[in-house]
Amino acid sequence: MKYIHYPKLLLLLCTFLLAYILFVQGFFDILPELLKGQGYLSMFLGGFLFSFGFTTPFAIAIFIEMADTVHPLLGAVIAGFGAVLSDLVIFQFVRFSFMDELHRLKTTAWMRWLSERVHHDSIPEKIRRYITWSIAGIIIASPLPDELGVSLLGGIDEVKRKPFAAFCFVLDTIGILIVLFATQALKS
Repeated sequence: MKYIHYPKLLLLLCTFLLAYILFVQGFFDILPELLKGQGYLSMFLGGFLFSFGFTTPFAIAIFIEMADTVHPLLGAVIAGFGAVLSDLVIFQFVRFSFMDELHRLKTTAWMRWLSERVHHDSIPEKIRRYITWSIAGIIIASPLPDELGVSLLGGIDEVKRKPFAAFCFVLDTIGILIVLFATQALKS
């Protein structure tokens, strides 16, 4: 084990691989049917699944199934609470469990090269922060894995939990609302 430089990141990659294999094998195909008719509870669970990269497709399947049975705004808000709960789990996990490996990763030659390009003196710090928050926000609101957006913000030391949770809640809710409205529009 001493030859593995990033064991936590390797374990995370293995869990993604396992989730992908289970997905391809159809292990999760029954999930939307099991939750059908459970209304807003299904929306909350769908929201919780929406934030994790390999469970996002299952969350979208739940939203599509439930789009005709829930009020879109209320359903999106309830799902948003589920999503922000998982975002907070991801945030805590990344911030406290992976920071040692992320700091070690920053010292590698290619990360130093990339950091020099991003932190060039011609781009003011305030602009870099806006860009980071904007990219993270787009990732969090979209069906892309929230782990990516949360990891971007997890490396910023002064990010507080409450503003982070509010940021994620608003963006996740908007993303879910778009899925619900699009589903209703396509079914009409």
